[in-house]
Amino acid sequence: MRQRHIILLTDGDTNRAAVEEYRSLTADDSPPTSIGVTTIRIGDNTVNLKLLQDISSRTGGEFHYVENARRCPT
Repeated sequence: MRQRHIILLTDGDTNRAAVEEYRSLTADDSPPTSIGVTTIRIGDNTVNLKLLQDISSRTGGEFHYVENARRCPT
């Protein structure tokens, strides 16, 4: 079986007006998807941590918070 997965690297900032627009993509009543989303939040502030955690958990992905990109494994 083929599995699809998205890895989203982000600073957490959004240029969209409402966070709710993103939540609607993974809402319980949205069409089921077989695409998992792992979110990796990079930076030392806490902008949209809950949103990124929600996206990952609702799609079967993982959430990672990296405060300092220089500490990422190479």
